[in-house]
Amino acid sequence: LAFGSRQLFFGGEGLGQGEGQAGGGSDSPIKGWMSLADIAAMTGIPLEEFAAEWGVPAEALGLPMKDVKDQYGFSAEDVRGGVEDRLAQ
Repeated sequence: LAFGSRQLFFGGEGLGQGEGQAGGGSDSPIKGWMSLADIAAMTGIPLEEFAAEWGVPAEALGLPMKDVKDQYGFSAEDVRGGVEDRLAQ
């Protein structure tokens, strides 16, 4: 299971970009102020999967995505998409 394939992570209606929403995410429960630990708890996806997919060390998993995304090379949209894909499985 790897996020790179976008087939493993999260999914489900309403977690990411809706159809017809350019840029999307505004209706998503996943927000930039949330940490990967928050999202793992909300979705039931193991926190270890987030750490492995996005390369975020354990000590940074509780920090807001907006504060760590640039350092680890991902965006909130990447996480939303990954969550949608994972939950759609």
